[in-house]
Amino acid sequence: MLEQPDDATLLIIASRGDSEGFRQLFHRHYEAVFCFAYRLSGSVSAAEEITQDCFLSLLQHPVRYNASRGSLKTYVYGIARNLFLKQLRRSGLDVNLEDSGAIIRRHEGLDPGSWIGCGSHSGQIFGNLIEQVVEGCPKTREGDAQNGD
Repeated sequence: MLEQPDDATLLIIASRGDSEGFRQLFHRHYEAVFCFAYRLSGSVSAAEEITQDCFLSLLQHPVRYNASRGSLKTYVYGIARNLFLKQLRRSGLDVNLEDSGAIIRRHEGLDPGSWIGCGSHSGQIFGNLIEQVVEGCPKTREGDAQNGD
């Protein structure tokens, strides 16, 4: 049985236009990114937009990912978080780095102060907190849509 390529390899393959490489990368991370975006935004449509833009950004700028700084999964969560904050700014909210912590904390009951910083363990802490956030996410978007979005 052939071993599956790692995320960094798939990203390189996908960024060169290989649709199968992109499909594999997308399917590996789509549900987690969507759930994270949904939990931040509380909206299926916003989560879909954030998820789509997240993967588009990943393909447009693959060299921004540095495997030595953390996993691709953690990296795409960071992209999704930034896209969520960008949506808030577009909606007229004045959001700065400290405000973003309050917004995410309000949505999740978490204290993101420990992972917003640039400490040497911030990627690990961020990844662990993300797992907590996604843990309660609904498995299907159809169920989310029935809950009032």
